Amino acid sequence: MINLTQELYKFVSTNLSVTSSVERTGKGKGVADCHILGIDLDPVLIVRAEEANKFTSNVTYKCVNYMSDSENTISLYLKQQNRNYFDCIFCFSVTMWIHLNYGDEGLKQFLISVSVQTNLVVIEPQPWKCYRSAVRRMKRSGGNFPKFGNLKMRELVSDIENIFLNECNFIRIEKGNPSTDWGRQILFFKKVS
Repeated sequence: MINLTQELYKFVSTNLSVTSSVERTGKGKGVADCHILGIDLDPVLIVRAEEANKFTSNVTYKCVNYMSDSENTISLYLKQQNRNYFDCIFCFSVTMWIHLNYGDEGLKQFLISVSVQTNLVVIEPQPWKCYRSAVRRMKRSGGNFPKFGNLKMRELVSDIENIFLNECNFIRIEKGNPSTDWGRQILFFKKVS
């Protein structure tokens, strides 16, 4: 999360098309007024992210359980930015954990909630083999994911796509080929105007 968020800020803030006095005069490249909110459930990860944050006035990290207490944090952040929604929401390596802990309905609720907060979503669903590995690791540590046995959604790329297309009024604008070491696809969805 730390490096990805910092690199994302650098990329967007220097490559986003902005209208500034610098650009209008043609004397140098402008820097976009970009603000990023990074959230995670893990407080240790948030502390590390805050300590490594090179852009403290534009990148904010918050420890939040999106499924139970994100509404106030997100509403307050958007209000501070004088915004009603995010330009884009990135969801990397989170869908499996939401799915395992909150079930099919929880994953669906998460996707619908995200779709209300933005016009563009970039999401990386974990494949089913990652679920089995996570369940094995949890069992070895003495825990379990009680919802795992009841999960009906198992073709995560197509299940997530169906929710965005059929329930959120989004269209898929890109589907990246698995290019990571983990073989995951990155999906891009845009709200239908």
